[in-house]
Amino acid sequence: MRLIKKIHKWLSLLIGLQLLIWLFSGFYFNLMDPQKSSGNQYRQKITSAFTYQKTFIEPQQVLL
Repeated sequence: MRLIKKIHKWLSLLIGLQLLIWLFSGFYFNLMDPQKSSGNQYRQKITSAFTYQKTFIEPQQVLL
C-alpha cells in the first residue's frame, strides 16, 4: 500500500508539472505578438526550378 501511495504521489507531481508548463506556455503565446510566432520573417520567395508544359501527351504515347 505504501508503494502505491508513493507512485501516486510522484505521478501526480509529474502530471501536475506538465499541466503547469502547458498552461503557462499557452498563456504566453496568447499574450505575445502573433507576428513574432508566425515565421513570416524567414519566408523566402520560391523560384520555379522547372517550366510548366501546357501541352498534353497523347494517351497512345503513354500506353506504348
